[in-house]
Amino acid sequence: MTDPIAEFTRWYQIVPRGGFDNVYASFPSGHSMNSAGVILLTLLPPIIPALKDKEKALHIFVYIWCAVVGISRVFMGAHFASDVTVGILLSLTIFEVLRTLIFRKKQEV
Repeated sequence: MTDPIAEFTRWYQIVPRGGFDNVYASFPSGHSMNSAGVILLTLLPPIIPALKDKEKALHIFVYIWCAVVGISRVFMGAHFASDVTVGILLSLTIFEVLRTLIFRKKQEV
């Protein structure tokens, strides 16, 4: 990705880039979306009493993990920064929406 403007493609076009055999490395980044799955660790403190005071540390770990995976995808040339950013944001948004709906439903019962 020496000239990002020349290599820009529309998000819906399947284009191999970065020398990878995987032609499906496109928008959004699946690796980044999956890396955001560690957000599930933040659900453990209410279940495991030993983690009660470690909620903030778990959140920091999750965000650092997402950033490291995302940065590695860009450095490897598999994705643009927009692919990675949207992948992470999409996964975290889905998690927060579902968590809110489930806990709201649980409180009503």
